[in-house]
Amino acid sequence: MKKLSRALTGIAILALLNACGTVQEHRARQFSADWNLLDAEAQSRIATATIQENDTNKAVYIALGSPNYTLPYDWSSRTWTWVYWGSAPDGSAPDDTTLRFLSRGEIRLPAPKSERQALRVTFENQRVLHWELAQIDPEEARQSVAVEMGKFPLITRHQ
Repeated sequence: MKKLSRALTGIAILALLNACGTVQEHRARQFSADWNLLDAEAQSRIATATIQENDTNKAVYIALGSPNYTLPYDWSSRTWTWVYWGSAPDGSAPDDTTLRFLSRGEIRLPAPKSERQALRVTFENQRVLHWELAQIDPEEARQSVAVEMGKFPLITRHQ
Protein backbone atom coordinates (compact mmCIF):
# COMPACT_ATOMS: atom_id res chain seq x y z
CA MET A 1 0.00 0.00 0.00
CA LYS A 2 2.87 2.40 0.81
CA LYS A 3 4.39 1.76 -2.63
CA LEU A 4 1.10 2.59 -4.32
CA SER A 5 0.75 5.75 -2.23
CA ARG A 6 4.30 6.87 -3.13
CA ALA A 7 3.70 6.14 -6.81
CA LEU A 8 0.47 8.15 -6.80
CA THR A 9 2.18 11.01 -4.98
CA GLY A 10 4.98 10.99 -7.58
CA ILE A 11 2.46 11.04 -10.43
CA ALA A 12 0.58 13.92 -8.80
CA ILE A 13 3.79 15.94 -8.41
CA LEU A 14 4.75 15.35 -12.06
CA ALA A 15 1.27 16.37 -13.20
CA LEU A 16 1.49 19.55 -11.12
CA LEU A 17 4.91 20.40 -12.56
CA ASN A 18 3.66 19.86 -16.12
CA ALA A 19 0.64 22.07 -15.45
CA CYS A 20 2.92 24.87 -14.28
CA GLY A 21 4.80 25.03 -17.61
CA THR A 22 8.51 25.00 -18.21
CA VAL A 23 11.06 26.79 -16.10
CA GLN A 24 11.72 29.04 -19.09
CA GLU A 25 8.03 30.02 -19.20
CA HIS A 26 8.15 30.84 -15.49
CA ARG A 27 11.27 32.99 -15.92
CA ALA A 28 9.76 34.66 -19.01
CA ARG A 29 6.82 35.73 -16.83
CA GLN A 30 9.30 36.93 -14.19
CA PHE A 31 10.97 39.21 -16.79
CA SER A 32 7.98 39.73 -19.09
CA ALA A 33 9.08 43.19 -20.28
CA ASP A 34 12.41 41.78 -21.50
CA TRP A 35 10.71 38.67 -22.94
CA ASN A 36 8.23 40.77 -24.91
CA LEU A 37 11.10 42.67 -26.57
CA LEU A 38 12.33 39.41 -28.18
CA ASP A 39 11.15 38.36 -31.61
CA ALA A 40 9.30 35.03 -32.08
CA GLU A 41 12.46 33.20 -33.25
CA ALA A 42 14.43 34.28 -30.19
CA GLN A 43 11.56 33.35 -27.86
CA SER A 44 11.32 29.91 -29.45
CA ARG A 45 15.08 29.37 -29.17
CA ILE A 46 15.30 30.58 -25.56
CA ALA A 47 12.32 28.42 -24.56
CA THR A 48 14.48 25.39 -25.44
CA ALA A 49 17.43 26.50 -23.25
CA THR A 50 19.41 27.66 -26.29
CA ILE A 51 21.54 30.80 -26.18
CA GLN A 52 23.51 32.69 -28.79
CA GLU A 53 25.99 35.52 -29.01
CA ASN A 54 24.52 38.97 -28.42
CA ASP A 55 21.66 37.65 -26.25
CA THR A 56 21.01 39.86 -23.25
CA ASN A 57 21.82 38.65 -19.75
CA LYS A 58 18.06 38.48 -19.06
CA ALA A 59 17.56 36.24 -22.13
CA VAL A 60 20.33 33.94 -20.87
CA TYR A 61 18.74 33.90 -17.42
CA ILE A 62 15.37 32.98 -18.95
CA ALA A 63 16.99 30.22 -21.03
CA LEU A 64 19.36 28.73 -18.44
CA GLY A 65 18.34 30.07 -15.05
CA SER A 66 20.67 31.23 -12.31
CA PRO A 67 24.32 30.42 -12.85
CA ASN A 68 26.03 28.30 -10.21
CA TYR A 69 28.35 31.25 -9.62
CA THR A 70 29.78 34.38 -11.22
CA LEU A 71 33.35 35.52 -11.56
CA PRO A 72 34.10 39.00 -10.24
CA TYR A 73 32.95 41.79 -12.54
CA ASP A 74 35.85 43.29 -14.53
CA TRP A 75 35.30 47.03 -14.18
CA SER A 76 38.01 47.95 -16.71
CA SER A 77 36.67 45.84 -19.59
CA ARG A 78 33.05 45.90 -18.40
CA THR A 79 32.81 42.13 -18.73
CA TRP A 80 31.22 39.63 -16.40
CA THR A 81 31.27 35.85 -16.57
CA TRP A 82 28.50 33.57 -15.34
CA VAL A 83 29.35 29.89 -14.84
CA TYR A 84 26.80 27.09 -15.15
CA TRP A 85 27.32 23.42 -14.37
CA GLY A 86 25.38 21.05 -16.57
CA SER A 87 25.59 19.46 -20.00
CA ALA A 88 25.08 20.09 -23.68
CA PRO A 89 22.64 17.32 -24.73
CA ASP A 90 23.57 14.94 -27.53
CA GLY A 91 23.20 16.61 -30.88
CA SER A 92 23.49 20.11 -29.42
CA ALA A 93 27.23 20.59 -29.46
CA PRO A 94 28.16 24.26 -29.60
CA ASP A 95 28.64 25.78 -33.01
CA ASP A 96 29.65 29.27 -33.94
CA THR A 97 26.28 30.81 -33.15
CA THR A 98 24.12 28.82 -30.69
CA LEU A 99 24.37 26.43 -27.76
CA ARG A 100 21.71 24.36 -25.99
CA PHE A 101 22.67 23.69 -22.38
CA LEU A 102 20.85 21.95 -19.52
CA SER A 103 21.76 23.45 -16.17
CA ARG A 104 20.53 23.22 -12.59
CA GLY A 105 17.63 25.45 -13.58
CA GLU A 106 16.06 22.65 -15.59
CA ILE A 107 13.32 20.43 -14.15
CA ARG A 108 14.82 17.44 -15.97
CA LEU A 109 18.06 16.24 -14.44
CA PRO A 110 21.33 17.15 -16.14
CA ALA A 111 23.87 14.51 -17.12
CA PRO A 112 25.47 12.34 -14.45
CA LYS A 113 28.04 14.22 -12.39
CA SER A 114 30.95 12.60 -14.26
CA GLU A 115 29.66 14.01 -17.57
CA ARG A 116 28.88 17.55 -16.44
CA GLN A 117 30.73 20.51 -17.82
CA ALA A 118 31.12 24.15 -16.93
CA LEU A 119 29.58 26.64 -19.34
CA ARG A 120 31.28 30.01 -18.96
CA VAL A 121 29.16 32.79 -20.49
CA THR A 122 30.93 36.16 -20.72
CA PHE A 123 28.88 39.33 -21.06
CA GLU A 124 29.99 42.73 -22.23
CA ASN A 125 27.52 45.56 -21.63
CA GLN A 126 24.94 42.95 -20.56
CA ARG A 127 25.14 41.01 -23.87
CA VAL A 128 26.74 37.64 -24.58
CA LEU A 129 30.23 38.29 -25.88
CA HIS A 130 31.22 34.61 -26.02
CA TRP A 131 30.98 31.30 -24.18
CA GLU A 132 33.13 28.27 -23.65
CA LEU A 133 32.61 24.75 -22.38
CA ALA A 134 35.26 23.58 -19.94
CA GLN A 135 35.84 21.12 -17.15
CA ILE A 136 34.33 22.04 -13.82
CA ASP A 137 36.87 23.79 -11.60
CA PRO A 138 35.87 23.37 -7.92
CA GLU A 139 38.64 25.73 -6.79
CA GLU A 140 37.35 28.52 -9.04
CA ALA A 141 33.87 27.91 -7.64
CA ARG A 142 35.13 28.31 -4.05
CA GLN A 143 36.73 31.67 -4.92
CA SER A 144 33.75 33.09 -6.79
CA VAL A 145 30.37 34.64 -5.98
CA ALA A 146 27.70 31.95 -5.50
CA VAL A 147 24.25 32.67 -6.92
CA GLU A 148 21.15 31.40 -5.16
CA MET A 149 19.00 29.22 -7.41
CA GLY A 150 16.06 31.18 -8.79
CA LYS A 151 17.77 34.54 -8.36
CA PHE A 152 18.97 36.87 -11.10
CA PRO A 153 22.65 37.75 -10.51
CA LEU A 154 23.39 41.36 -9.67
CA ILE A 155 26.71 43.18 -9.85
CA THR A 156 27.77 44.53 -6.51
CA ARG A 157 30.41 47.19 -5.94
CA HIS A 158 32.52 44.90 -3.75
CA GLN A 159 33.04 42.35 -6.55
